[in-house]
Amino acid sequence: MSATRILTVADVHQHRALLAELVGAAERVRPAAVAFVGDLLDSNGSAPGMAGLAECAEQVANLATPELIFVRGNHEEDNWPPFASLLRGRGRKIVTLHGECHRVGATGVLGFPCFEGYEDPFLEGREALSADTMEWLPGVIDEHGTAARTIWLMHEPPTGTGRPSRRTSSGRRRCVGFSRASS
Repeated sequence: MSATRILTVADVHQHRALLAELVGAAERVRPAAVAFVGDLLDSNGSAPGMAGLAECAEQVANLATPELIFVRGNHEEDNWPPFASLLRGRGRKIVTLHGECHRVGATGVLGFPCFEGYEDPFLEGREALSADTMEWLPGVIDEHGTAARTIWLMHEPPTGTGRPSRRTSSGRRRCVGFSRASS
């Protein structure tokens, strides 16, 4: 079985230099998909060195990959619908993940919701999810199988995980949400 290459990127914030690096990386790697893990866009307006939405969409649309996957960050807000429209207008199919799993070859890509910022524009008519991952994650895992061949993408740690983490009896840190979801 051949490996599935998925290039992940986060926190580009429409910076031209980072977009140029991304274009170069996609040319070198030729991934099956590029997964944007939040904040490709920037909701704070423009600054020197930042691409506008149209320029950013053009760079992303021309990436050397057949699939574009997006997980929302806290900066994909009201700027998301016009950006997504620009991508689709350039003939690119985009996959937006919000507590959903998408297959790239034999690999599952699970996108967690981001609860910071204004998520409604990114949902594109889907239902908002609970911040309690235990209300929706077990159903996604049941539907798509175990996480053995699944990449979990999130812009921020799921609610109830990470800081502060619990220590096990052996003194190791564990991420509470993930250990509960796997039981």
